[in-house]
Amino acid sequence: MLDWLESTDLARMVQESIWGYPIVLSGHAVGMAILVGIVLMINFRVLGFAPGVPILPLKALFRVALLGLLINVVSGTMLFMASANSFYESNPFRIKVILLITGGILLVLLSRRIFGPADSAQKTSQAAVKSIAALSIAVWIGVIVAGRLIAYWDFY
Repeated sequence: MLDWLESTDLARMVQESIWGYPIVLSGHAVGMAILVGIVLMINFRVLGFAPGVPILPLKALFRVALLGLLINVVSGTMLFMASANSFYESNPFRIKVILLITGGILLVLLSRRIFGPADSAQKTSQAAVKSIAALSIAVWIGVIVAGRLIAYWDFY
């Protein structure tokens, strides 16, 4: 299956084209900047930074974050296809995937607590919400670090 992925036309375009890999990798970086930038902004606000900025209007930025996620899913899939065997064996890649899933779960948990109905927000303690936000920050930073380590650590 991995060999087949690497031999597809899309994977070969990323592998062999002079512009394929740089464009896809740049798109991945832009998508990550959009997604993680918005997520971190919301998390830092929940932790008390920029108290003059109301939290509820930040909900509108989730659509933009979803655009960043879409860009990352498409570009990440293309990057994986180009080197599927190597990525599959890469520990930093595995860590990144686990952290991505964890970050997504934390994002859903946090958004339900801060953007959900007022009665559900009352049920969650501020300490719990802040704990989710702090953990989310650490996880998303971990996603970025693990993603960078893919290129340098046990990548064959």
